[in-house]
Amino acid sequence: MSKTKAPWVLMLVCAVIVLRISLWYTHHSLPGHCFATAVHELEGEIVALRQRQPHMVTLDIRSDSNGSSSCIELAGRIVRVSWYYPKQELAKGTRAHFRLQLRPLWGMKNPGGFDYQRWLMGKGYAATGYVKKISDVQASSSSSFQHELATRYQNWGLLRAIALGDQQGVTDTSWGLFRATGTVHLMVVSGLHVGIYAGMAFGILFGVLRLLTWQPWGFTAKQVALIFSILAVFLFAWQSGLQPPVFRAALGYGLLVFALLALRRISWWRGLFAVFAVAILLQPNIVLQQGFWFSYIAVACLLFVFVHRWRAVSWVSALVLSQVALFFGLTPWLGFMVNTVPLISPLANIVAVPLMSSITIPTAMLGMQLNLLGASTLLSQQLLWVADISMSVVLEWLLVISDIDLSLGFFQLGKVAVASMGFVGLLLPIGWFRRLVSGLVCSILLMPNSVSIPPGEFRVTVLDVGQGSAVIVDTHRHRLLIDAGPRFKSGFDTGAAVVVPAVKQTGPDQLDGIVISHADIDHAGGLDAVQLEFPSAWLIERNHGCSNETTWVWDKVMFSTLTTARDDAFATKNDLSCTVVVSNARTQAYFAGDIGQAIELEFLQQLPQGIDLVVAPHHGSETSSHQRFVEHIDATFVVFSAAKDSQYGHPRESVLERYVKQGAIPYTTGLSGAVSWSSQFPQVVSTSRARIFQY
Repeated sequence: MSKTKAPWVLMLVCAVIVLRISLWYTHHSLPGHCFATAVHELEGEIVALRQRQPHMVTLDIRSDSNGSSSCIELAGRIVRVSWYYPKQELAKGTRAHFRLQLRPLWGMKNPGGFDYQRWLMGKGYAATGYVKKISDVQASSSSSFQHELATRYQNWGLLRAIALGDQQGVTDTSWGLFRATGTVHLMVVSGLHVGIYAGMAFGILFGVLRLLTWQPWGFTAKQVALIFSILAVFLFAWQSGLQPPVFRAALGYGLLVFALLALRRISWWRGLFAVFAVAILLQPNIVLQQGFWFSYIAVACLLFVFVHRWRAVSWVSALVLSQVALFFGLTPWLGFMVNTVPLISPLANIVAVPLMSSITIPTAMLGMQLNLLGASTLLSQQLLWVADISMSVVLEWLLVISDIDLSLGFFQLGKVAVASMGFVGLLLPIGWFRRLVSGLVCSILLMPNSVSIPPGEFRVTVLDVGQGSAVIVDTHRHRLLIDAGPRFKSGFDTGAAVVVPAVKQTGPDQLDGIVISHADIDHAGGLDAVQLEFPSAWLIERNHGCSNETTWVWDKVMFSTLTTARDDAFATKNDLSCTVVVSNARTQAYFAGDIGQAIELEFLQQLPQGIDLVVAPHHGSETSSHQRFVEHIDATFVVFSAAKDSQYGHPRESVLERYVKQGAIPYTTGLSGAVSWSSQFPQVVSTSRARIFQY
């Protein structure tokens, strides 16, 4: 291809990719009538399940070709549903008749938090919901056999994960260990696994063909083995769920074999881009998966390091250099998108990678495949026994070094861009002095996040915590948390999952103080997790520092607590909320807890008029936001901290109407995601769902 044509071809391919993603996005969502129906009746198969809590199981169900009785668009699609208090044990592969309550894909949207909606879309789910009834169960014939194997091998769930991509047997504790040591990539079927599988498939086929001296249609044994190894690799990729790293590696292997058979030299970089483009055209939803981007960044780092020096390094040097390249190349993006980078990752991988790639993964793959084929039971048992022992050795090593709790994370985008350029400089052959400068550039990641708020100004971030409340208030040098979010019966704790990541992502890794409006679990449920992370932050709550005389000044910004003087015996727990007024010379914000209308009227003499931002009392319930209160505060913006489709109907239409008639602009966190407002620009509000960079 000539140099003059190359840019035009590149632009054309990029345009086709964008069009393909747009078309997928348009047709991905189910139509509205699918969610207007209360109950869906469908026949389907359980393709995955996981025990989340003793009383709850998560099921992935693929609907049959006729879809639901009220939504034919569900045909062939997968839904993720929760089954509370299951009445029987089910297994992957079980077919049944399901009665489901479904809802559109949705998730909390916050700075630094996990984007559940993006993850669901990237995985190809059509809807979420919960099970109302399961009947006509047809158990999978292999379930009892799989259960027998699970009792025979100590690490059966991990072996299935690395050999088949089936992660339902991996416990949360194990995932926590892999994340803490930076070895998750070994448990997720990836390019390493595909490379090992391809090598085994080629070696076995080539050996057999050499023994048979069979050369059909003039092909050599090597050529036939290469062709059939491609089929084996794509079968393995399909078997493991066509995850982004697996699909990328399978396409790359296919391109490599084509080049070998055609005796053509293909640029490594052009090949990588070709695989990238084909992967998106065939699976446009993978652009929403973090693993897709990490896999290509990792391959690009390795190509950058080895493409011109692979002949000059030994395998030991290559192992060390690859770990260094991956650590430095992925660190900025892991810290930005995943929010944590274990510094012990190279140490963990330098032992785990050789051991697993040479023993655990090959023996697990061969043993699993022989089991699936029902052949050579004794051999498969011996292979799985070796894999199980070696996996135990790896786990012991990871447990030993996991006590070294050192990590980086929660990088802001500007830091990531600068550090990435520094890391490129480190890997270039540019001389020691320039590499030293590049290393200094990389050190920007060690600098704490900043808030860029001048003295005398403050910023408010109302987090999206579902049905609950959590607000971060930042000044020039100080940070306050008002309420810590809910903790749900499922075990999900927004204090750990939402509040702590948001604090770390939006500014310095610190909290100076915490105010808990009242003890209800939707306001205080996440407090333990927050205090565990920020033990030095002081605490104000009812009967513990909250009074109408409690005031303090941070960076020329005034903070005041306001609570009722009523005796506890004559007021509800909501009415006893510790509320907070924050103000400077020009603006003010009010955080009203769950006070009711009687307390609102009591506060009118103490509350300022013309408040710029108010977090509405009691999430916008009908027992709050009295007309006189709304008129008095005359808010510019009102934020309702409530879940989407709140089970309590928050905010109520009548309450919303009062604020709107008064001229306030309303936001509901469950719809808009986290809401951010700054006293520097009091007429502007930004929301997480409106931002471009939402990882």
